[in-house]
Amino acid sequence: MKDTKTSIVLGLAALLALGACACEAADSASEDQGGDADSDGDSDSDSDGDSDGDSDSDSDSDSDNTGCAEIDILFVIDDSGSMECEQLMLAEAFPAFIEVLEQYNNSNADQVAYRVGVTTTGRDVSCWEMDPYGDTDTYWNEGVNGELMQTASSLKWLDGPGDVDQLSEQFSELADVGTGGADPEMPLDSMRLAIEKVAAGEPNDGFLREDALFVLVIITDEDDYSLSVDSYECGSENFPWESIVPLVDYQTFLDERFGGPDRYVVAVIAGAELCTETDWASSCEEGDEYLGALHAQRLETFIEENIEGGGGNGLFADICTTDPAGALSDALDLVTVACDEYPVE
Repeated sequence: MKDTKTSIVLGLAALLALGACACEAADSASEDQGGDADSDGDSDSDSDGDSDGDSDSDSDSDSDNTGCAEIDILFVIDDSGSMECEQLMLAEAFPAFIEVLEQYNNSNADQVAYRVGVTTTGRDVSCWEMDPYGDTDTYWNEGVNGELMQTASSLKWLDGPGDVDQLSEQFSELADVGTGGADPEMPLDSMRLAIEKVAAGEPNDGFLREDALFVLVIITDEDDYSLSVDSYECGSENFPWESIVPLVDYQTFLDERFGGPDRYVVAVIAGAELCTETDWASSCEEGDEYLGALHAQRLETFIEENIEGGGGNGLFADICTTDPAGALSDALDLVTVACDEYPVE
């Protein structure tokens, strides 16, 4: 944690759209008795002659039983005092993000339905200290505890495909989570709480769909300090490091909740090193005093050892880099690949 917080500019405005080169076969109609440029005798564009549109030799259209039909995306956004710039840039970049999802078809050439929700990194926690008279003073930090943010019209999540302009406007409302959130930041525990709250009667009831690919996107200029306790003694020297939740617990939670590491994606956008305003080429405002990020060492370890090392789909994108668009494009690539390879029961 930082005693004096700084913020960074999250370079999200240059999201790269994903596209595939549609390369046509060179066979002529005279060589192809089906007249569809694939050199077999049926009327579809595959090369197996079974008229089902795939490349295998059976008559179904789902040869390897893979490909997600839905994607549920949870953004966990740092709502601490140094995050105003990042939230603004995220909202401005969202139209490009949505356009990629709008144009994406899975491996079965079906358009994928997507859902987007937002929560924050804040969880209720308090610290206490003794005053000179021996009395205990308690200081409360209130978080949203994994509950999804809402638009002015009470929408808790966005569903697409749909109108890009309208979805972008609504996302701007959801992503404007404010800068008065609880300290310390607990993005991994907030993820856990958000998922647990999808149960019937809970605040996020209905957000996650069965057999949808789950995508977690964490955006923070700090690290993860998820605690197993709700109160501790105030002062950085008294922080209860022994109560930090082991990373493997969150890996196990995700595996058990979604049925294995090939059914979810985790993308973290945080500092791969300590960076300051001198490391950045741009800022939200000239002379911005909140420019920088801490090294998110724990979150980076979570991706490298628990997600990627656990056989899952993970990406750590460095927000201190001068070329964040490339890393974010890789994150979108990861989502589409995971969707194409999503195992269907």
